[in-house]
Amino acid sequence: MISFKQLFGQKNTDIKKFCVLAPFYDQQLLKVLGVPKLRKGTIYASGNSEHLSLIHTRMGATFLGDAVLYLEDSPCQYLVLLGACGATGAGQDHLDIGQLTTPRGSYAVDSFSQTLSRQTIPPAFFPADNELLDLTFRLSQGQVRSVEACCSFASFALEPEYSGYFERHKINILDMETAALFQAATVTQKKAAALLYVTDILNVKHAHRAWSVLDKIKIQKASQKAGTLLKGIAQHLAP
Repeated sequence: MISFKQLFGQKNTDIKKFCVLAPFYDQQLLKVLGVPKLRKGTIYASGNSEHLSLIHTRMGATFLGDAVLYLEDSPCQYLVLLGACGATGAGQDHLDIGQLTTPRGSYAVDSFSQTLSRQTIPPAFFPADNELLDLTFRLSQGQVRSVEACCSFASFALEPEYSGYFERHKINILDMETAALFQAATVTQKKAAALLYVTDILNVKHAHRAWSVLDKIKIQKASQKAGTLLKGIAQHLAP
C-alpha cells in the first residue's frame, strides 16, 4: 500500500490543523501564505507555514476528493478550497471578474458522462460548514460575496446548454471541485468551505479565452487577497 508521504511529499503527522487545497498555485501565493516551498509526492505536493498546510491537489473532483479522504487520519480539521470559478449570471447579484465568493453549498453535476447524457435531475446538494463560512465572512471585512449555490460541472463545452438549468436551481457560480470537497469532508468529519474568485462569465467571457490585461490584474489581486484572508483564518483557528 502506498504511504501518505509518497503521495503528498511529507508525513500525515506533519499536516497542520488548517489546510488550504489549491488545484493550481504560483510562487506569489506561496509567499502570501508564508509557505517556503512545496514537497512533491507522486500525486500531490504540500508545504507548511506556521499555522497552515498548502496542498496542491491538481484540477478535478477525483484528485481533490481523494486528497480529502487521504487526510482523514491527519491532524487536519479545517479545509478550504482556494480556486477559480465561473459566474452564471443567475440571480440578482452581478459577479464580476476577480470577485471573491464563497458558496453555502454545491450541486454535484461532476460526471462528464452524466452531463453529456443530460441525466442531472435531481442533483445532489452538499453544504459547506456554517462555522467556517461565518468566520470567513467576519474576517473578510466585506471582501467576500456569499452565494447560495455553486455547481461542480463536468464540461466547459456544455455550460451554455445548461443556462436554463442553472437559472432554475439558482446556481450562481460553477467550478469543478466543491461538491467533492463538501461530500468528502462530511465523510471524513472535517469542516470545509471554498474561497473562489471569478475568472469567467457564462456566455460573456469564456473560461478558455485569452485574459485581457485588466482581467489578469483583477484575478491576480483576488488570489493575493484570498491568500491573505486564509492566512488570517488559520491564525485565528490556531491553538
